[in-house]
Amino acid sequence: MSSTTGTYAIHFAAWAHDIDLHVEFHLFRFAGLGDPVVQVLEDGLWDYLRPLLGRRGDR
Repeated sequence: MSSTTGTYAIHFAAWAHDIDLHVEFHLFRFAGLGDPVVQVLEDGLWDYLRPLLGRRGDR
């Protein structure tokens, strides 16, 4: 199922078209680390950056 207007689909153009904003996308790849270690890294980045979208923690 796809969506062009749901916030879960992250289609900024559909729900934030009148807002002047700068969007950054970061991708990190970690090879050989277990899920618990990656979760700690993700939580630390979330605490530091306080992203607009998403939730902290393993869900």
